Amino acid sequence: MSDPAPSVSVVMPTFNKASFLERTLASWTHQAATGYELVIVDDGSTDDTPAVIARYAARLPIHHARIANSGRGPARNHGLEHARGEIIVFSDDDMLISPGYVESYRRVLGAPGNVVALGWQQRLVVELRPHEPIAATALHRMFEARPALRQAIAQGQAAATITAAEVEREPGVIEPFIVDDPWFVKRALVAIAMFGDDISRCTLAWAFGTTGNMAVRRDTLAGVGGFDPRFVGWGIEDTELHYRLAKAGATTRYNRDAVSYHQNHPRDEVALMRSWWRNLRTMTAKHPGVELAVYMRLISDALTLEETEQMFAELRAHPEAPAARAAEHALHGQPGELSAGA
Repeated sequence: MSDPAPSVSVVMPTFNKASFLERTLASWTHQAATGYELVIVDDGSTDDTPAVIARYAARLPIHHARIANSGRGPARNHGLEHARGEIIVFSDDDMLISPGYVESYRRVLGAPGNVVALGWQQRLVVELRPHEPIAATALHRMFEARPALRQAIAQGQAAATITAAEVEREPGVIEPFIVDDPWFVKRALVAIAMFGDDISRCTLAWAFGTTGNMAVRRDTLAGVGGFDPRFVGWGIEDTELHYRLAKAGATTRYNRDAVSYHQNHPRDEVALMRSWWRNLRTMTAKHPGVELAVYMRLISDALTLEETEQMFAELRAHPEAPAARAAEHALHGQPGELSAGA
């Protein structure tokens, strides 16, 4: 089914994550809002993704497009070509969402304005694995909800915690398996503590936008264009889009009511970070300047966010001060320094 005139378009690329997509779409069945569409772009999946989408197509306002595998940015661009809403929400195939998700973005972005809205993020343990870095209190909560998990972990086995069918029957089934998202705690909550939900005063506000949970009005997005296809593999294509939006004058604010629950899943962290750093170098070549150089140091934990803001404040007040020279040194650092985090 499809709303003939949706005000909100949710663009969701997917690639070979059928079981995760199934839980994600199950959470969308509890969405209270109407007048939205789910634009799902299957980026050349070879698993059961088409069947999963077909199972939910009669219950959700899905517009389904299938393309040859092209990557995250091009897949989202394809989704934007089909999106009809005035509000564009970017969400991922492994993100369950809160029941008021769409309506909260409609409230934040319903009136004209140059705003990038970022949602809240938590982590959802859908597969508990031995030696998973989870706090003891959270593990106890999970064992109480699913006693069989304790035995599986004791035997060195991974065990699923929740199924799509359970999510569809009762959205609250996920509660025992929600934990803090490390990235969100380490990065986003620090910025929010410093600046409040509107983080536009943060010099690096653009660094916090990820398309796992981000929304912007269509006219704002049209002013800068879509995703740059030069960013291949994993990472940075969404940061670079947010950078262009911020430089075009968009403010950045957090929307606490648009909550995503990021499903944990095995992945090759080394390969992903190599791709991320390659794309970051592409971004620094496209947008040379002190901000990108300092961002590299922030993301490598060589600087805290407080230190970066102090540096930028001194730069603005005294361009010849030591902080300015330090930032300039960062900009022209040795290549080996930049690859250390890969």
